[in-house]
Amino acid sequence: MRVERKVRLDTLNGIKDFITLADKYQCDIKVKAKHGIVDGKSIMGIASLALYQPLTVVAKGKDAQDFAGRLDHFQKESQ
Repeated sequence: MRVERKVRLDTLNGIKDFITLADKYQCDIKVKAKHGIVDGKSIMGIASLALYQPLTVVAKGKDAQDFAGRLDHFQKESQ
């Protein structure tokens, strides 16, 4: 199963919350920005992206759908 969602990770607390959630799942999680793709379970990788823009999360694996269902908190648009 492969799932894609747009998210916003524009604060350090938001990144920490995302990592804490991602670590609970076995699926492979990648976070994509315009200029790179990083491991979705790496705080340093995510922090290195341009966080002012929406990011795309791609999850692949058995529990990817369940993980994607828990991303609502990270899908809000920051103004």
